[in-house]
Amino acid sequence: MCTYFLLVILQYWRDEYLVWDPSNHGDLRAIRIPSEQIWRPDIVLYNRQLEEDVVIPDTNAAVTYEGDVTWLYPITLKSSCILNVEQFPNDEQRCDLQFGSWTYDGFAVDLINKTATGDTSSVIENEEWKLLDMTAKRTVAYYNCCPEPYPDVTYTVRILRRSLYYYYYLVAPSLILVLLTLISFQVPPDCEEKLTVSVTMLLSVVFYQQLLADRLPAHSGYIPILGRFFAATMFTVSLSSAMVIFVMGIHFHGPNARPVPPWLRRIAL
Repeated sequence: MCTYFLLVILQYWRDEYLVWDPSNHGDLRAIRIPSEQIWRPDIVLYNRQLEEDVVIPDTNAAVTYEGDVTWLYPITLKSSCILNVEQFPNDEQRCDLQFGSWTYDGFAVDLINKTATGDTSSVIENEEWKLLDMTAKRTVAYYNCCPEPYPDVTYTVRILRRSLYYYYYLVAPSLILVLLTLISFQVPPDCEEKLTVSVTMLLSVVFYQQLLADRLPAHSGYIPILGRFFAATMFTVSLSSAMVIFVMGIHFHGPNARPVPPWLRRIAL
């Protein structure tokens, strides 16, 4: 599944070609210049879903007289994320954002995360998801073709789904349908509307199950808890409808009535 992330990426590096003596330049110790006018590391998101209209903005970079460069820019990235919705709607998801250099090896550009977690102090609240944490981990990969190391930094975003919406609009109506199904057994068998009520409740459960299927990604590895709940509800309502048909068939037997079989008499009487 594809997930959009609105990020503010902050990069630090040292450029030996951007060093000057402040005493020769009016005690100038820091400047801000367009980032396109200097060398920038080609750090990209490895598991990014490519989009032609996404470009890195040309924001200013802060440069000190010692050659330390700080570059900060906002960007919206579309990343692939494997979702596990088995616990839906109480599911917790983990999405990895793997950053690394596209053309340089570890000897040319050594990628290191300055902190063990991402800065989430300015996070924008989402109506469906709650951000739990964002951890960072540096790994180094080696390939058979090349002796050079290839470092990368992976940020793991952990989010929790807000489940109130689904409990209110999906779970609560289904519980009411189950309750009505159990109460329908108390309706007298000569009531012809009893079968109509059972079929209507069955169609209602199918409708809610379709709503659930539209909200979830297609996955054959597991069935969400809420999906199993709807399946059990559908089985209960279907069994109720079958029992209604069976009872009405016995009640309205017509002129060709036959005596109750001995096996049914032993069970029911």
